[in-house]
Amino acid sequence: MFELLKQFFAKSTEAESFTQQEKEALIELLLMIKFADKTLTAEENDFLVSLLPQIGWDSPVQYDNFIGVVIAKLRDLTSDALISERVEHLVSKIDKPSLLLTLKFSENLALSDGNFSEEEKKIISKIAEAASKR
Repeated sequence: MFELLKQFFAKSTEAESFTQQEKEALIELLLMIKFADKTLTAEENDFLVSLLPQIGWDSPVQYDNFIGVVIAKLRDLTSDALISERVEHLVSKIDKPSLLLTLKFSENLALSDGNFSEEEKKIISKIAEAASKR
């Protein structure tokens, strides 16, 4: 299920141009997409844990710890308004040249499990909308 996406990231040199701030925003957006449909398989989790070592992680905060903090933040997003606000905040941390790649990664991740849910589409639409305002 995730092999194709893993290969995509492994071959992506474009993602290496992301700053650390952009990588953190990207990972949070990807986690938001995967939690949108209330389903996170072990395989999806393994992919997310293995993602940043492939594109680089330059933070004093360990990646596993970062993921835990992000998941806790996502649990607090209990309304559509809070989700929209968080998406806008995260998109504001990503430079314009990296926004298209962020959308590409988001769509590929949502499609990777063969089930592009309405909830995932909604988050990606919010990302695209926030990106269009920049």
